[in-house]
Amino acid sequence: MKGFIATSCVPTLTMEDAIQNAISRASKTLRNLRWFQVIETRGRIEDGKIARWEVIGKVGFGLEDNL
Repeated sequence: MKGFIATSCVPTLTMEDAIQNAISRASKTLRNLRWFQVIETRGRIEDGKIARWEVIGKVGFGLEDNL
């Protein structure tokens, strides 16, 4: 069986770090993570430069069949 959950992350300095933080956060409470999908990317601009990245995405995982 498969499932997925939407997740967001703490703002970071790079988009890759933002994605990794979201996956790391999900892996603290979910097992069998298999894939991720970035749904939305956004960031904040300060003084004409990118100050931080934020991502919203999905993380797919396998469900355990213990019934």
